[in-house]
Amino acid sequence: MESFTEETFELQELPQSLKSSRKLVADFLAKFDLAYDTLDSYVGLFAGDKLVAGGGYQGATIKCVAVDPSYQQCGLSNKVISHLCSELWAKGLSNIFVFTKPKNVNQFMGAGFHLIGSAPSAILLESSKNGIADYANSLIRHRQSGVQGAIVMNGNPFTLGHRYLVEWASTQCDHLHLFVVEEDKSIFPFRVRKELIEQGIKDFKNVTVHSGGQYIISSATFPSYFIKELSEIAKTYAQLDLNIFGKHIAPALSVTKRFVGNEPTDALTCAYNESMQLELPQFGIEPVVISRKEKDNQPISASRVRKLLSEDDIAGASKLVPRSTAAYFLTAEGQQIIEKLQRMVG
Repeated sequence: MESFTEETFELQELPQSLKSSRKLVADFLAKFDLAYDTLDSYVGLFAGDKLVAGGGYQGATIKCVAVDPSYQQCGLSNKVISHLCSELWAKGLSNIFVFTKPKNVNQFMGAGFHLIGSAPSAILLESSKNGIADYANSLIRHRQSGVQGAIVMNGNPFTLGHRYLVEWASTQCDHLHLFVVEEDKSIFPFRVRKELIEQGIKDFKNVTVHSGGQYIISSATFPSYFIKELSEIAKTYAQLDLNIFGKHIAPALSVTKRFVGNEPTDALTCAYNESMQLELPQFGIEPVVISRKEKDNQPISASRVRKLLSEDDIAGASKLVPRSTAAYFLTAEGQQIIEKLQRMVG
């Protein structure tokens, strides 16, 4: 067998702003049945002019790590992961995440990562030893007596449909915990979404609003580079998110019910709701699905509101949202978001 030394391999940054670099990475990943995914940065290890190992990251998440089978006894994956971690720590990030296949668990745990969630086709690990434990502990002080329920909401933006779900759920438990997806991948920023939710439900006295933190996974941030089928991506995303919720978040607040509106049109949300029925009972949590509130024989949804805003029908959109959300549309910041929506469809 050919022997390799430290000097055999050269570390090179592959700038993802360059089409040639993106193609090189995509072709390399394709050899291992992995798809190219959006990346902020990618680093490769070369033996001569041959790319033999690489990995990248987007935000705080390491992904697209691969090693040529001929070089898998050389410790190259650890070398790549160590370099990526150093880059991310230099950016000031205190916690780094990895979504990967379950078969890679030992590889990343050997590099200092800790498993926090699992599904048949994917696992999630983090670099912080106590990251999710610290988040769960921060929730414990909000624990109430009696039956505890939960809703996870994006609220992009907060609508009368969202309010109806909160209103109904708050009557079905002693206390309701509402988690707002914190990842800023929506047209309405997290700060705005959370504020509009809080304003829109301030008359409900048994509801606590929580920031979702890093552990309520957004479908927008779930990487799909190692899963081929769209249906399997949706299913895996849901299984992993629900596993983390059931294992870590619900116990901190003694949650035994999780409420969600039915979803007749959006395939991803529909798949998520189906997974809830299978996954949550394993953790002693009852999934409760309620019919969506309608107006003019159509379900009220945030996507419907955004569509009306993109068509400059602010009056029509305002009929589907609480007064506090409608008032926000008329602010300078709200107008900027509406203009952005209009440019996106223009």
